[in-house]
Amino acid sequence: MGRIVLACLLVATVGHAAPRGRVKLLSVKTAGQITEKSKRIARKVSSSYLSGIKRCYAKTLAAEPEASGILAVDITVAEVGRVQHAEVEGVDDDLDGCVRDLAKKWLFPPLITVAQEFQVRFVLTP
Repeated sequence: MGRIVLACLLVATVGHAAPRGRVKLLSVKTAGQITEKSKRIARKVSSSYLSGIKRCYAKTLAAEPEASGILAVDITVAEVGRVQHAEVEGVDDDLDGCVRDLAKKWLFPPLITVAQEFQVRFVLTP
């Protein structure tokens, strides 16, 4: 009797994972100055919201591996700590929209007695 030999050939393509990139909080200012309030906002952004921005940036890098630059997030925080308004300008329209959607959901401890604007800047590198 003859033998039947079944051979399975698994071909694995060696590819590179999509680059995740680095997102670094550069500054948080209010009225162009670093204040105690802006320092508290910076701590909250770093501890709670930076991971969401990294996810948005990873999506951008998957489509544009060399995307880099400054991401400017301008937010207006109400007395109760809720973001009332968010504007984002950076290296890519899709990234800007992703971060803007996140920023509109950010919550901060009630730090202020009236709504206040903060300028949050990030450095993005692949």
